Amino acid sequence: MNSKGVNAMRRIVLALLVALSFSAPVSAQTYLTSTTLSGAVNASTNTFVVASASGIAAGGGLYVDREFVTVRAVSGTTITVNRGQGGTPANSHGVSRTVIIVPEAAIPSVITAVDPSGVAGVGTCSAASHRYLPIINVVNGNVWLCRYTAAAQSATVWAATNGTLITYNSLLLNLQ
Repeated sequence: MNSKGVNAMRRIVLALLVALSFSAPVSAQTYLTSTTLSGAVNASTNTFVVASASGIAAGGGLYVDREFVTVRAVSGTTITVNRGQGGTPANSHGVSRTVIIVPEAAIPSVITAVDPSGVAGVGTCSAASHRYLPIINVVNGNVWLCRYTAAAQSATVWAATNGTLITYNSLLLNLQ
């Protein structure tokens, strides 16, 4: 191959590498985000006012204080919801309570009635094998993240918020 052919081949390979570097991954890891309630909500109210509605859309869901709701409409920071979904009871919620935002595409893999596999939910895990985290067991209120811990001798284990003072936000901050 002459030098013109080699240069043309280099340009093609370089263009291909540039194109591939901008392509989206097939299955990216997505950690759900959260916001807080800006006002208290009683058990019969169908609207939540949140600090930020970023990422909240009709068809998605919200999880707060062991209640899962589906989003019907969003107007500014006022969210109209269907209460007590997924077998959860409609509860009252205080101001500043953490609200986990669950996009519509994440609902089937995030909202569950069982804890993740492993011994009592603390077995080893691979965050990359879950498209969305955390996993929320709406039956017992466990919110599970696949988390690295030094105590587990460099293993990645399921960590839950139930029965501890660990909050959802602190679990996210401790991800390695």
